[in-house]
Amino acid sequence: MSTPVSSTSSFASSVASTFSPITMSGFNNIDFNAIINALMQQASVPLTGLQTQQTNLQAQNGNYTTLASDLGAVQTAASSLAAVGSLTGTTVSSTNANAASLSTSATTPQGSYSVVVKTLAQAQVTSSTSTYADSNTTTVASGGSLTIGSATVTLTGNTTLQGLADAINATTGTPATASVVQSSPGQYSLVLTGNQTGSANAFTITNNLTGGAGITFGGNAQTATDATATVNGLAIDSSTNNIGSVIPGSTLTLLQADPNTTITLTVTQDTSNAKSLVQSFVTAYNNLETFAQSQEQAYLNGDPTSIANDGLLRGLMINLSSMLGGPGGTDPTYQYLAQVGIGFDTSGNLTFNSGAFDSAAAATSLNDIQNLFSGPDGSSGVFSSVNNMVTSYVGSGGLVANQQTQISNELSMLGQQIIDMQNQLALQQQSLQQEYAAADTTISTLNNEAGSLTGLTNQYQLN
Repeated sequence: MSTPVSSTSSFASSVASTFSPITMSGFNNIDFNAIINALMQQASVPLTGLQTQQTNLQAQNGNYTTLASDLGAVQTAASSLAAVGSLTGTTVSSTNANAASLSTSATTPQGSYSVVVKTLAQAQVTSSTSTYADSNTTTVASGGSLTIGSATVTLTGNTTLQGLADAINATTGTPATASVVQSSPGQYSLVLTGNQTGSANAFTITNNLTGGAGITFGGNAQTATDATATVNGLAIDSSTNNIGSVIPGSTLTLLQADPNTTITLTVTQDTSNAKSLVQSFVTAYNNLETFAQSQEQAYLNGDPTSIANDGLLRGLMINLSSMLGGPGGTDPTYQYLAQVGIGFDTSGNLTFNSGAFDSAAAATSLNDIQNLFSGPDGSSGVFSSVNNMVTSYVGSGGLVANQQTQISNELSMLGQQIIDMQNQLALQQQSLQQEYAAADTTISTLNNEAGSLTGLTNQYQLN
């Protein structure tokens, strides 16, 4: 939240230097400017108090801004831990990663899977049996049509080999992509490659092209085939090499066919992501704790800019430590964060024992720890509670925002009071200057008259 800041200078502290001194006669020994400065310095004492109060409030507002930033980091880390499924992680090892791989998700069961890759899914590849000396000069057809699958390509003029390939690729619904291939010097042919793998995606070619050198097609260079494999003895037939239904929550990718070799894919629990999320929260909390302790110490030292005196910060830290140290979650296995390696040291900082976390995860599962953190629905765990509580401080209309609004209003009033007082002091200064200028004139006149009388007296005595 932005806070209006008075643009007024420190009138009281520099009052002597900012006054425009009056010009005196010089015929008396009284320094009227020094007198005016002394009087104005005394009159500016209340202004100094207001300016000090303004500076302190601005510093307090800055401290609340720091508090809001630190709380924002705590909330971000807490919301990550409170998200259902945020802790789940697995690692997959393969006895032959070049032949098969497995991508997992939060629902992939741990365990070992035996895979035999018998055949890979392939797309049909058909090449023209006729070849040409070039790709873009010789006319291979001047009319007619070429039907590929259910798509018909119609030509209306002289067409080169490259032109035919472009016409095929521009036709909507063509099941294959055409390309011109140079098999050897002076030997160009047209190659049709199926857009999808699997026997169901094989295509036929009906050649009704006319004119030109003509083009012919023979057998397939590669036949469209399905992928076949076994997973834990279960036979699998797929039109693609990415199989998403055989192992729950995962995608099995077949990379290399070898019907005589069994590949073992092992899915194990991985806590690295979970521990990274926990460490992020610990770091964010300890930054907040350091700030809170510094504010408390400043308050004890009598620092008026500290925000530890209104109870907001102290209440916040008490609530947070109670939530993090007390029971929470819905899982009967783990009720306290300390059971999974998260606790406090003697200085109030949060600590994280990575080894204890791994041991807890190995003893049961990350799901049990997830229930402690978030509950089964993301709203009943320890960090769900932390997230909700922090929102009451930093959310729209929250406690911190309200406090900063109050300070902002006070600063606005102070700024106006300072301006009003500066104007009053300027008028007072002007009045004093006029009064002392008049006094200087009067004294100078009297001194002149006294000098004249003295001269007359001396002349009379001489006569």
